This record gives sequence, structure tokens and C-alpha cells, in this order.
Amino acid sequence: ELGYYDGDTWIALNSSFPKYTHATMHLSLIPISGRFAVTANADDQIRIWLKSSGSYDKCKSSERATLTVTESGKAVQTDLLPFGTYVVENLTTGETTTQKITSYGAIVPVEFQNSIAPPITAYKITFTADDGKVPTGGVYNVLDEDGNQVYRFSPTNGEAVIPNLESGKKYTVQEIMSPDGYIADKETYTFTVDTQKLVISYHLISVTTTASTTVTSTTTTTTTSDAEKRSITYELYDQTEKTLLSSGDYDTNTKKVELPSDWTPDSRYWLVLEERVVKPDGMISSATKEYVILHRDGTWERYQESNSVLYGDVNLDGKVDISDAVLLNKAASGMVTLNDQAAKNADCNDNGELGADDAVVLLQFLVHVENSLPVKN
Repeated sequence: ELGYYDGDTWIALNSSFPKYTHATMHLSLIPISGRFAVTANADDQIRIWLKSSGSYDKCKSSERATLTVTESGKAVQTDLLPFGTYVVENLTTGETTTQKITSYGAIVPVEFQNSIAPPITAYKITFTADDGKVPTGGVYNVLDEDGNQVYRFSPTNGEAVIPNLESGKKYTVQEIMSPDGYIADKETYTFTVDTQKLVISYHLISVTTTASTTVTSTTTTTTTSDAEKRSITYELYDQTEKTLLSSGDYDTNTKKVELPSDWTPDSRYWLVLEERVVKPDGMISSATKEYVILHRDGTWERYQESNSVLYGDVNLDGKVDISDAVLLNKAASGMVTLNDQAAKNADCNDNGELGADDAVVLLQFLVHVENSLPVKN
């Protein structure tokens, strides 16, 4: 069906376009997705994800969303979602329900039964230093009981507030980098929400207090001088950047890492290596992030993107389906930016440019108007 959009209304035409040829034309081939409208309390945090994916973390970015309810008590998911059954989670009240999306552009209303059951709360952490000053800066991760990263923060004016934590649950604060000129008493701190107040203490690094007497570390360290220590740790993430391993010791001789429990031979992982050099007058920290393939013995090699092009595979999952069309539409409208390989795959008309024409060609391919990609001219 061909038609045009006059700014307010979609007008469908079944034959010709005599006086509308100056208008922007749109090609609508198949209904591809829908939208949600959630009713809950103001400021409630809502997660939406495709049930068949198994969990929110396993979903593609095009199959999930996180919303904040406005003062009106509503939140509308505007990005297009594929057809299917969705889990709708109210992270603030703990309520969960399911809802199907079966029509294009539909706003599917979801209303929760209860409104007062808040297991989610904020938690304040205080930072102190032995020189009496208020430490500011540094980087910390907050991990849940399963080791998943739920928050990352930097303290400001000696304090940090961690939102959306579940009452009664145990969490771990993991130091990634201390404020300049300081070293924390230890690298990890465990706390339970509502049962204790967490205080993280720092020691000032000075010419009279060397790193060898103040730092306590579980990492592999190499002494480079009497007043200098060097250590390397690593973190491992999956392709969605979910934390798999953290605070691992990295041996520069064997260059091995621990394999995650769900390791598979050809899967790609993010490996972050952080090197710290602690000196009497301060600490130098640097990190590298590599996309790697892990081998069975724990060694790794950098992942090399293939130079070949799989036209239509915009999300780089090895197949061409409707989720690629959704992502390509977003890229063509400037909502997202594709990396080099994804941009090559998205050029479905092989003209060296990314645009709406590529999205049209991909939709034609998905409904078998075209039988192969790319479609030139």
C-alpha cells in the first residue's frame, strides 16, 4: 500500500499520486511492532522485556525498555517493539504482569493491581579519610548477591546514594579506582540494606606513608621499588555488558583468565584490564577494553571482525529478521549510530550510503518482494 503523510494524517492511495508527488512518500509493507502504556505510581521504575528471550538481560536492546512513570501516573513506551508476549515489571513495587503486542502502532494499556509494596529503597554510603578532608572522585561498582553489576558511581563531597536497592538483600561495593592521592582500606565492602551503615575509609598517600604499608590487595602485585607497587586486575562482561567476572587477578606471564560458567568456544566477551601503579606521591591507573574470544585453557585473543558483509544483519547476530529492520529504521533516522561492520551490513541497496531506501529494501526482502540482498538500483 502506497500513501503519503500530510503532517497529521496518513492518507492511503491505491492507484496514483497526481497532485501529491511533492510530498514525502512512505512505503508500508507489514506491521512490525507495537507500544506500551503503563499506569502506576509517579516515579515508579518499569521494565518491559520480551518473555521468549528468557530475561531482561538476555533481550536485545530492541526487545526491551525501561520507563519512569510521570506525575500523571502513566508512562508510554515510544520505541517500536516486536510482536510477542512481554513481561512488565514494576521495580518499585515488585509487581509483575504479562501483556501481548499483536498490532502495529498499538498502545497496549497495562495497569498494576497494587500500588504500595515498596521493597526498593536508596542507600547512602559515607566516605572518610585519615587526613580529615572530604574525599571526592574515584569509581565504584555495586554488585548484587549473584555478582551482577546493578550500579556504578563516584562519591561527591564524601557521600554517595545508591538507588533502587532491595530491602534486606546483601550487596557488595567494589572499588575500581580510588580518589587521587588516596588508597581505600580494602577493595570490596559488603552491606545489607536497612541493617547497617557503610563507611568507606581512605588513607592519604604521602612521602612518609608508602603504598607498601597502606594498600591491602587481592590482586597480583609486582614490586618495582621499595615505594612503588604495580598490579593488574581484570573484569569480564558478555556482549550485553553484563558482568560475568570481576576483581580477577591477571597474570601477565600466562595471560589467562577464569572462564565464566556458561563459556562457549566461539562466544565473544568484553575483557577489561586495569593496571595500577601506586607511588608515594599518588596512584596511576589505566584500563584497556578488548573484544575477545576465550579459549578452553583460559587464554584469549582479540576478536577480529570479519571483512565479509551479511546484508541486512544490522544487529550483528548472524541472521536477518524484523529486529534488524527496526534497528535500521532507527539508524536511518539518526536515533542510533552503527559501528563500521553494522553500517556495511545495513547498506541493503549497496550504494555506499545509509538511508531510508535501505530500510525499504530490507522490508521488501523480509516479505519476499525481493529474494536476495543487496538490491541495487
